[in-house]
Amino acid sequence: METGLYLNTVAPLQPFAKRVLTINEKISRWIYAHPKVVKVVKIAGLILGGASIALPPLGGAGIVICVVCGAIGGAGITISAIALKVLDILIPPKHDMKHHTFKPGQCEGGKLYYQGDVPILSITTKDPFKAGKAHGYLLGPSLNTLRSRTDFVSNFVPFVTKSKDIPSVIESVRKYIPERYIKEMEGFVDGFNQWAKEQRFRRIKKITLEDVIAYNMAPDSCHFKFPLAEHKLKKQAANPTVNQQKPALALACTVVIDRDEDGGFTFGRNMDWPSLGLAGAHSLVFCRHLEDGSRVVEVSVPGLIGTLTAMKIKKNEKSGLSLCMNVAEGVTTEVKGMPAVFLNRLMLETCSTAQEVSELVETDGYQPLGPYHLSVADNKDAVGLHLCQEGFDPTKRHWRRRWEQNKPLVVTNQTYGKKEDHFWYSKERKEVIDAFFTHAQQNINPNGIDRSKLVVHSLSLPYVNNEETTHRVVMQPSLGKISVAFDNSFAGDAKLHPLTVEQLFANQ
Repeated sequence: METGLYLNTVAPLQPFAKRVLTINEKISRWIYAHPKVVKVVKIAGLILGGASIALPPLGGAGIVICVVCGAIGGAGITISAIALKVLDILIPPKHDMKHHTFKPGQCEGGKLYYQGDVPILSITTKDPFKAGKAHGYLLGPSLNTLRSRTDFVSNFVPFVTKSKDIPSVIESVRKYIPERYIKEMEGFVDGFNQWAKEQRFRRIKKITLEDVIAYNMAPDSCHFKFPLAEHKLKKQAANPTVNQQKPALALACTVVIDRDEDGGFTFGRNMDWPSLGLAGAHSLVFCRHLEDGSRVVEVSVPGLIGTLTAMKIKKNEKSGLSLCMNVAEGVTTEVKGMPAVFLNRLMLETCSTAQEVSELVETDGYQPLGPYHLSVADNKDAVGLHLCQEGFDPTKRHWRRRWEQNKPLVVTNQTYGKKEDHFWYSKERKEVIDAFFTHAQQNINPNGIDRSKLVVHSLSLPYVNNEETTHRVVMQPSLGKISVAFDNSFAGDAKLHPLTVEQLFANQ
């Protein structure tokens, strides 16, 4: 049996493709699968909220009725709008990438455009300040939308740590961030605030460098106890009560890497992150120019200067490097290293192979702020680097796992779901993926097995693909190819949109 036939006919009937869903998951799945019905319900809710405003006045009494009902209707509209926003946050709506979120534009240092249905911000300058300014200016509308939604959620739950609450932490962290990234963030602040100033009929809250640094530390919030660190830095006698277990954010990721003899490694990645009903729709691809002529292609969101998921490759060369991060459990109360997203970007820009990354994390100056998972692959090797992980060899700073023949490299984690699942290692998710690959290898002709297709399919498996999945990314570093799918949830089901580095070079 060949791979395509197996995936279409055999795999869907197997136990690993079926899972008993919770009531919340069933509701989320139904809403995701019926976007038109949900849209009609939302419109009806707003109509009911404002229907009384349209009542025709019937004489003197009618005028009184109209005024009273109009007031009630106005309140109803407000209540309906808030309720619908809350519904979108709790159960994010489906996003079809053919509905373009971003408005194309161009300014000094950058160009925002669509390649097919994939939004791309091309940074055309090597000057970090100008690069950041183009980023902040062109993506100002999107970032403002995301900030507004985050601020709304923060009124009810501690979704993010605000920069004004941790000034000493920000000052201490800044010392570990390379100066060129600081310059880029300064440019970003300038660009966003310029865009905000140009909005004549809207009052937009400006941002500061401290805001951007705090925003880029979101992945570190899973292990870094900001309030405790702030108190320590201020040398205050009393420490705040700090939850030493799981963070408020419900987030996690899945990485699956396997190799075909002809096509090299296929690097599959689902990013799970609370979309708040928006983040998937406001995701995009960044393309950066490096001094040596390389291009770095990143999958990210507006405002993130560091790196979550990316691939670097040189023009006309069949050799690339891909990496991504997963959060991990731990307790960090002091600043002794670099925030994860900046370390990721620095290693990607500095290294050319997975082995170089593996060696670099052991050298001085490349110490992470705290624990996280870093997955790396090139055209010859793939490795999972578990940085600052406790519970392994205490004589080593980090722990490593390498890809093996007929055994894909799988990195899973989560902060939600069943209690027996681990923060740094999602047992059930890993079991689903392992069962799928084992069954596939037993039923597909060894001479016709296409492991790249298996990697892609594994990202759509139940539990692997879930209501928190906002990005599905497939990278093939040896071929210079990357495919992306963005959605506000269940992006593991969304259609992949392929890009090639040749196309990205051609559009510079």
